[in-house]
Amino acid sequence: MRPPSAEASSPRASSPRASSPRAASARAVLAAAGLGLLISLTGCGPPASEAPAPAGAPAAETPRDSAGGEAAAEPRGSGAADAAQPITVIEARGRTMGTTYSVKIASPPPTLPEAWQLQVDAELRRVNDQMSTYLKSSELSRFNRSQSTDWFEVSPETAEVVQYALEVSRLTEGAFDVTVAPLINAWSFGPEQRTNQPPSEATLQRLLDQVGYQSLEARLEPPALRKGKPELTVDLSAIAKGHGVDRVVDLLAGFGCEHLFVEIGGEVRVAGGRGDRDWGIGVQQPDGQSNQIMTALPLADGAVATSGDYRNFFEADGQRFSHTIDPRSGRPVQDPLASVSVMANNCMKADAWATAINVLGHREGLRVAREQQLDVMLIVREGDGYVSVKTGVFDG
Repeated sequence: MRPPSAEASSPRASSPRASSPRAASARAVLAAAGLGLLISLTGCGPPASEAPAPAGAPAAETPRDSAGGEAAAEPRGSGAADAAQPITVIEARGRTMGTTYSVKIASPPPTLPEAWQLQVDAELRRVNDQMSTYLKSSELSRFNRSQSTDWFEVSPETAEVVQYALEVSRLTEGAFDVTVAPLINAWSFGPEQRTNQPPSEATLQRLLDQVGYQSLEARLEPPALRKGKPELTVDLSAIAKGHGVDRVVDLLAGFGCEHLFVEIGGEVRVAGGRGDRDWGIGVQQPDGQSNQIMTALPLADGAVATSGDYRNFFEADGQRFSHTIDPRSGRPVQDPLASVSVMANNCMKADAWATAINVLGHREGLRVAREQQLDVMLIVREGDGYVSVKTGVFDG
């Protein structure tokens, strides 16, 4: 899910730097690619050399003005006396969770540590140490290996993420389910070697007995997880990147940063603005080829996550099998829904709900989105093109 772009295509970490008007004109779009898909297994992923192929339609930061300049007024609330003074924007990029991250800070405060990117990297390593399924030493990996059905001690953060995942599972009657990994592997979309062949009916039935959010519990005091089946495993790929974005925002806010753009693998959260304008977030057309922006909207405080089904699939016996697995049936979803974008007050919520609605499909997903009063945009295949259905702020 990494379409060509001037910034996001580079995997190497960069030193924080100030953005000049000339540099801004050269960087037309920050393509924040890589969606939070339940079955992509990119969240809390492997080292960069082992990163799975990205999938989905990205959200992107849209250009702020046609001239490409950044010499706008100082961000709101900065107390700048000269509104014509150029804005300082520092940024850093790196790799985490099997994908890339990007951070932009407009008008950085004097309280920001010089080595702030090292602290961002350290925070993201802590997320991996807690929730990665690729690190054998992580909390989640140790929980998955355990055959005990007693409470298993974890960090407060891991317990919080699993608890919210279970809430979304209940609200969607299992369309969102972080215990689905065995089915994903069986359909050749996991970290194991791909066969690109559908599993047998007997295999599906056997694996369905091993999954189910109803057999998973989480508590916050003291933080712990408990499985009702010894063989149950948990994969937080559909929610961990969003949680990681929130952790970075909270970290930088603690340093006094008020104007932020944080993205991990296509999941985005912003705060404040860039000059006298909000940050611009764009959702690209889900065709797997072009970088055409279908919708662009300003965002001052909030998060956007997108989940799609069209980049990661295989064909067998003339049938197309998408990597979007419905945990309830154990089979790939068959629906004209191409992608879902969700806006929320935090990225963990947006990430989880984007995946859940993608599994539900365009009709049921729209019903649940309205029922839960979510701000969503569904892009649905119709003939040779696409139509969009929107709720909330997307429809404004």
